[in-house]
Amino acid sequence: MRTMTVTTSAKMMAGVLALTLGLAGAAVAQPGTGPGGPGGGPGGGPGGERFGRGPGGPGGRGGMMGGPLGALLGVHPDLPLSALNLTDAQREQVRTIMQSHRDEGQALVQKAQASMEALRQATDATVDEGAAAQQGQALGAVIAEAAVLRGRVRGEVFAILTPEQQAEANKIAADRQQRMQQFRQKSGQRRAQRPAKQQ
Repeated sequence: MRTMTVTTSAKMMAGVLALTLGLAGAAVAQPGTGPGGPGGGPGGGPGGERFGRGPGGPGGRGGMMGGPLGALLGVHPDLPLSALNLTDAQREQVRTIMQSHRDEGQALVQKAQASMEALRQATDATVDEGAAAQQGQALGAVIAEAAVLRGRVRGEVFAILTPEQQAEANKIAADRQQRMQQFRQKSGQRRAQRPAKQQ
């Protein structure tokens, strides 16, 4: 255990959390390799009910965490459901699937909150570096659990779609992935050009 100033401990907590979110986000934001095809990662495109993130599922309106961490913990199919012209029967099936995983999603949120509180305590004024690292790893593990659960939900929802709807969902996901890549490339080019302009 090592004593540090409050400012230093706050910076350390921010660093640990940023590393945890960065590694977990990189892991779960990869294109889906399951029955959904590409583009299954969270946070990779527009949110809202269009991608199955409506208020009915875990991590939606009933969720208790927001921001980047809330997005990584959200349990949703990440499919453009409103663009697929679901039948009433399919909508009911989606609702049933989301409700069946509600308790699992809420349990993950609670575990993440506990890890966040422990991480805060480990970096509050007197910093316990070992405990901070341990809680950062625990938080990353919870995020990974959420990614696995999100994949299961997506697979269950994808299975109720018709072949035509599945093809359309994959097309929209591929288009979204392409736009993401183009955005990253442009952002990288702008960053690379900044030093040249300043000189």
